[in-house]
Amino acid sequence: MAILCRNETAGVWWQQWRWPKLLRLAQAHGWRPAGTTQPPEELIHFPGGKWDPNNYTTNDGQIVSVTDAHALAAALEAALPHLPDDDALSKYRLPDGSIQIAPTHPPAPDADWFTGREARADVANFIQFCRQGTFRIY
Repeated sequence: MAILCRNETAGVWWQQWRWPKLLRLAQAHGWRPAGTTQPPEELIHFPGGKWDPNNYTTNDGQIVSVTDAHALAAALEAALPHLPDDDALSKYRLPDGSIQIAPTHPPAPDADWFTGREARADVANFIQFCRQGTFRIY
């Protein structure tokens, strides 16, 4: 399963297990989540105030405000210079290129999941996406 962040013109995919790591990386660099807004069509599934505005990790179509998206971009931009170009997860890579962390290794720090040129580029692209303003999480 994946997380799709979508605005009116573009979308950015994240693996569902990687998305919370990105949010924690942003928080470690100053992002304070403002909270999501319940989309109108979700009133049927979350009636009577059961919506959790602090939930960014499910794909319920929650709305991230323009202010929150810009703050998320700023925090990730602050994190970017601290993410090395070399792959911090190389020690965990299997011969096929996949990564095996558990159960034989301790978990890698969140920032390590965004090191290496390709992963840094993913973060940079997401920063540009967030600068476009409000988006939804599907």
